[in-house]
Formats: sequence, C-alpha cells, structure tokens
Amino acid sequence: MKAIKIFLFCTCLLMVACGDEDEAGNELTGYAPASIIGKDLCLSKYSDMDNWYVKILQTRNELKMVAQDWELGNLSCQYDKTGNNQAKLKISYTITILDKQVRHTEELNILFTSEHGGTFSGTDKVSSDGNTYEQESSGYFTFDTGDLSDFDEEDTGDEDVDFSYLCNSWKRIASNSDKYLTFYPDKTYLIVTNDNGYREERGSYRIDVATSLIYLTSDQGTTKQYEVDLLIDDELEWRQYDQQTGKYSYETYLYSDKDGTENKPGDSSGTEESESDVLYVSFEEVARNNIGTKRVADYLKYKLQYKNPENYTSSSKYLKAGICYGTSPHPTIFKDKTTQQSKVDPKGNAVLLSGLEEATTYYLRPYTEENGKVTYYKETEIATFGKCVNAEVVRIGSDKCKIDYTITNGTYEVTVYIYNYATEKATNEHIGYKSAGDSGSTSIYDIPDSWYADKRGLFISITFEDIDNPGRNYNMTVSTIDPQY
Repeated sequence: MKAIKIFLFCTCLLMVACGDEDEAGNELTGYAPASIIGKDLCLSKYSDMDNWYVKILQTRNELKMVAQDWELGNLSCQYDKTGNNQAKLKISYTITILDKQVRHTEELNILFTSEHGGTFSGTDKVSSDGNTYEQESSGYFTFDTGDLSDFDEEDTGDEDVDFSYLCNSWKRIASNSDKYLTFYPDKTYLIVTNDNGYREERGSYRIDVATSLIYLTSDQGTTKQYEVDLLIDDELEWRQYDQQTGKYSYETYLYSDKDGTENKPGDSSGTEESESDVLYVSFEEVARNNIGTKRVADYLKYKLQYKNPENYTSSSKYLKAGICYGTSPHPTIFKDKTTQQSKVDPKGNAVLLSGLEEATTYYLRPYTEENGKVTYYKETEIATFGKCVNAEVVRIGSDKCKIDYTITNGTYEVTVYIYNYATEKATNEHIGYKSAGDSGSTSIYDIPDSWYADKRGLFISITFEDIDNPGRNYNMTVSTIDPQY
C-alpha cells in the first residue's frame, strides 16, 4: 500500500510539472520555423540592421553567405529548432584578407521575438595563423524579409525566378474583364478588376524563393498561394491550385504603366483625364538655389487654388487635395510620393515641392479625396534642372564670377537680375531668346570688396521663361558668393 501511495504521489508531481510546461508553452507564439531553407537570414551586432555583418541564404542544393566588406569561403550552416521561439544556429566561414585567412565558427542561440526577427547570443571561435581564441557573439537578426538583392540569384540552386522584377504593375486581359496586379516594395499589393464594376483588393504578400511561391494575404485575412512559372521584365506567369477541382488555373500578365485605379468610377483614364472642375493648378517655376557654386536644392513651385473660391468660405467646406508625383506616368497616392494632404488654402499660396532629382522628368497629378474616394485629374509632365535647361556658377579668380548655361530642349527668353548688397543697386541684363542647342555665358560680375568685411556680396537670378508654356519658368538664384572657394 505504501508503494502505491508513493507511485501515485510521483505521478501527480509529473502531471503538475507537465501542466506547468504546457502552460508556459502556450504563452509562446511559435515564431521559430522548422527550417530556414529558402529564407534570407541576416545577422547584425547592433539593432541597426544597416550594419549587418553576414547574410545567409540556404537552398536545397546550395549555401550562400555574403558580407558587406569581405568575400566569404568554406561555408557551412546548421539550423535546429529547439522550441516554439528558439533555435540553435551554427555557421562557419573563412575571410581572406590579402594572403591571410581568418576562420570564424559561431554557435548561436536564436530567440525569435517576431515572425521576421529577434536576438541572438553565443560564441565565435576565431582561428588565424595557428592561433585560436573564443569571443562572445550577440546581436539582432532579421528573417524571411524577401530581400535577396545581396545574393547572386543565378547561383541559388533550384531557384530560377528573379523576383527583382516583381515590384511593378501587371495587366491581364481577358474576354470580359481587365485585371491589374501591382506589387509594391513595402510588401503590399493591389488587385484591380473591371468586370461587373470596379473592384479593389489590397493586402500584403510574402515570397518563398526556394519554391517560387507567392502568398497573398488580403486585408480581410484571406491567403492565396501562387506558384510563379515565369517572371521577366515584361511578363509574369503564375498558377493557383484549386483544391475543389484538383486542377491548376493559369494566368499571364504583361507589364503595365498603369495600375487600374485610373478606371475608378468618377475618374478619367490615362492621358485623357479631365481638368478638375473645382481646382486650378498652376506650375510656376522649376528652381535651383545655390550658395556660391554649391547647389543647395532643386524644387518646384506651384499653386493649388479653387476655381470657385466663394464656395469654400470655411474650414468645414475645404477640400482634401494635393499632388501625387513620380518618375513614371500616371502616379497614384498609393504607390508614389504625394504632397502632404491638407485642406486647400482658398488664398492659393504658392507651395514648394522639394527633394527633386536633377535632370529628371516628373509626372504630377492633382487629386481630391472626399468620403474616402480619390479622384485624379489631368497630369502634367515637368523636367527639373539639367534636363531641358542647365546653368552653373563659375568663379573667376577671387573677385569675379559668371553663369554658364545650356539649352537642350525648348525655347526660352533669358534674363539676369543682379542685386549688389554693397551699393544696394539692382540691374537687369537681357540675354535674349535661346533655343535647343544654344549655350553661352552671362557677363562677368564683380564681387564687392565689402564682402570680405561684412559678408555681403551679390544676389544673382537667371530666369529662363518658357515660350511654349507661358508662366512656367526655370529659375536659378545665387547668393553669398564664398570668397574662400
């Protein structure tokens, strides 16, 4: 009887212990995968993942590791899941520095704090020139981000799909409907269909490189799996397995410069979009500011005004509106840059669009938003400095300067305005009409001696007035010429 009691007591202890273990296990969310094959894994000593020191991509047939500054060789990698959120990772690699080789063997305990990353700690055994020492190794990691840009995808074993082409808009044409599919770099997607009315589906996507699979998860929580058969610069082919029929359905998409949102009810499509009946947009100047010979900023100045300001007399009646812009035609607020969305100022004050790249063509598209519905209007194509017109300040000796200019497209009336801070006098110089192929220089301007004493010099503004687009000018200003240049 005593033996039976002892057995029952031990059994109860085991049950309590197992119960505690299950309860603790239930608190874990199970982020650790069973395998890392086909997934990118990036290690960093710091929380700033820009300072990563090794990235790993293991496929069925091959192992690849890359570092930011070194070529790696003699690679090995072993991953073992040890818990819902834990795993062990053992990696070895050799760094060659000139004629010297350094061997690293890291044995790390991995803790997943999310599906795509966490922390690690362990040891790093370093061997070089017959000497070996061990040091601590700890930091942060990311996992399965889908970013394979640091790997040579032509050598990743059985992966034959180059997913660098994916982030574009694609169009499938069927007999009774159009379907647009757009993938964005932030791992979101948009599907637009036009069959029995306009429909949108938005969500996030995930790429499994090893199996060439793409998983689309809609904002409503539904996930669909597609296997990519072909992905090149102008064509996407994939298939989806239908569990009910046991068959695959195939779709072929071609590259598109539109995403389908231009067909949204209330919008016009493509280049046939209409002018806004409530907004007036005027693009006034493309400007470049210089301090001496150093270019400070390129920007675009425009005004967004009401056509009937008497209808918008209080803040409660103001429209939400703005400009979306990008370097490809038909920009949208979902995939391109936008001006900060705000209520339109009835006074129509000028707005500066800054941070533009030089010698670049931008497409700017006004829009309004009302009750969650976005309406786009006719876009405008504008080139920044260096594309159609270019100008630069040239220093001549220590006390003179001039401006060289070149016209590559269009016809312009060129004038120069000079203000002398020392004499407080302003003058205008008319250069004349210049067309594509013309180039030249302005006069040579003296920099006042007073500059050296009180930091005051010249203000110069050279203006190229666009003859073909009245009111739209290129303007470059120069001020505070630096005497130490």
